[in-house]
Amino acid sequence: MRRGFEQTIEGWWQSQDPRPLLIRGARRTGKTYAAEEVGRRLAGDGFVKLDFQTDLDLIAPLFGGPTSDVDAIMSRVADYKRVRLSKETAFVLFDEVQLCEHALNSLRFFSGSGWRICGTGSQLGVATRRRHLPFPSGVRQETMHPMTFEEFLWAVGEEQMADAIRSHALSLEPYPAHQEALRPVSPLPGCRRHARRRGRVRRALAKRQSNLALLAA
Repeated sequence: MRRGFEQTIEGWWQSQDPRPLLIRGARRTGKTYAAEEVGRRLAGDGFVKLDFQTDLDLIAPLFGGPTSDVDAIMSRVADYKRVRLSKETAFVLFDEVQLCEHALNSLRFFSGSGWRICGTGSQLGVATRRRHLPFPSGVRQETMHPMTFEEFLWAVGEEQMADAIRSHALSLEPYPAHQEALRPVSPLPGCRRHARRRGRVRRALAKRQSNLALLAA
């Protein structure tokens, strides 16, 4: 499944930005999926994931020492994952990092260290209010939003349609396959939830088509 946000992660990796990347967003928006996809693709065997959601009791002790000693932290991470990690090739994912206060705080010390750390976090505002340690500075923060209609079209194999809709929206020209564009969003006719979603998408597309027609007149 392709997500547009993957380009943001790739850009961070390729630009050699010395700051850790912290991906914010609501739950179930695909933060972990996008980070894993890019991490495995770019770093290969150098990709490592720490899942604070499921393994908090096992992972939290890795950050039990001084959070400023990031090399010692990564040494413990390597021992825990039973892998060799190097600054040049590692892509380390701290998934749901807000669940471990010391891990979240450590991000500030990873900035400029040479280690490429990507964190994901849900409800970071709530976590911050309950914290005893300061929220990390020197971190690049990006927000990931739920799937767009364009990404939905990518997921169902309609890349050409997605490109065509975007092209016509930018050029303000009517889209001749407007009715055909409604078909990919109606795979489950017996489901009320999907029926409501189809209705919202249909109305949104109709409104856009009407606006484009008025602008083109």
